[in-house]
Amino acid sequence: DTLNSLGLALFLICLNPYAVYDVSTAMTFSSVIGIVVIARPILRSLKFKSKISKYVISCLIVSVSITVALLPSYYYFFGAFSLLSIVINLLFELIITVLLMFVIIFVIVSKIPFLVILPKLIINVLSKLILSSTSLLADKLSFLYVDISNEIFGLMIILFIALLGIMLLIKKEIPIRLSSIILSLLLFVAFSISIYQQCSYSNVRINSNGSVI
Repeated sequence: DTLNSLGLALFLICLNPYAVYDVSTAMTFSSVIGIVVIARPILRSLKFKSKISKYVISCLIVSVSITVALLPSYYYFFGAFSLLSIVINLLFELIITVLLMFVIIFVIVSKIPFLVILPKLIINVLSKLILSSTSLLADKLSFLYVDISNEIFGLMIILFIALLGIMLLIKKEIPIRLSSIILSLLLFVAFSISIYQQCSYSNVRINSNGSVI
C-alpha cells in the first residue's frame, strides 16, 4: 500500500547517510504522511453537498493535515512555523495548479521559440502574483507566526505523535474528534508560549544617526 511504498522509498533514500538530515527529504515525506494518514481518512468520512464546498473543505483539511505532519520538522529544523501556509494553500491552490500545467507545457515546447512565448508570459505573471500576494499576506498576518522552539512544545509533539501511533495500531484508524481536541490544545499552548515570549522581548530600533530608541 501507500505507506509501505513510502517506507521503502525512505529506506532507499536514507542509504545516503546525509539524507537523514536533509530538510527537503524530511518535509516531503512528512507532507505525504499527513495526506495519507490524516487527510485521506477524514475526507473519506465526509459527505459534501456541492462541488464548491468539497473543494474548499478538501483544501483546508489537506493543508491542516500537512501542517500537523510537518510540526516535528518545523520544531527540529526551524523552531517555528506559520499558519499562513494554510491560508496560502487555500487561496492559491488553483493558481498553483494552473502554473504547474504551464510549466509542463513550457518544458515540452521549450525547443520551439514561437510556442514558448505564451507559456513563459503566463508563468511570469502567475509567479509574480503569488510572490507579491504572499509577501503582502506575510506583512499583514505576521501574528500567524508561531515560535515553537520551547522544549515543552517539543515534548508535546512527541507525546501527540506517540498517542496517534498507539491509536493507529490499536484501532487501525485515528479518532478524528479526539485528535482534533488534542491538536487544538497543543496549538493553544504553542500560541500562548509564543505570545508570552514575544511580549517578554524588548523592541530596539536604531535611527540612521546611531541613536537607540
